[in-house]
Amino acid sequence: MLGEIMRWQGADPEQLLRAYQQQAQDDFWLNFNLANVLIEKNSEESLRYLQAALAIRPGHVFVQSRLGFFYLARDDLAQAGQWFNKCLEEDPNYAHARAGLADIMRKEGKLEEANRQLELAGEQLKGTPRFGALCYERGQILLAIGDKQAAKAKFEKSIEANSDLFP
Repeated sequence: MLGEIMRWQGADPEQLLRAYQQQAQDDFWLNFNLANVLIEKNSEESLRYLQAALAIRPGHVFVQSRLGFFYLARDDLAQAGQWFNKCLEEDPNYAHARAGLADIMRKEGKLEEANRQLELAGEQLKGTPRFGALCYERGQILLAIGDKQAAKAKFEKSIEANSDLFP
């Protein structure tokens, strides 16, 4: 938690998390948070900490989802899909894994399937800060499918969900 607070304050928690992780190598949250801090700096080291966190808590959806996004960022769609699907086996309603699968399907040109995954994710994220972005993503996919009216409705829903950004 301290690492997250430091990040919110604009500080880099890497050294602090490394020091604590050396003292408690079997701490799930230290490994997970250190992996998240390192993901942009050193992806291979980040992967090792994600694997350590998963070894401590096998089947944890946060780690499985993060692994999915790790591989998705590297365009390893097959590996990313495996992790998102494992995540959904643990929790079929885990919206972030569905959004990740939607991104894979979009990249593969499976737009109808991508739209369906985002629809399912939206059911879980309604009322959260992520909902507006998800509506926007669905609008983009619907536009690519050619359904301009449905796309317009999703774009409007995105604006409505983020009304504080659009005075």
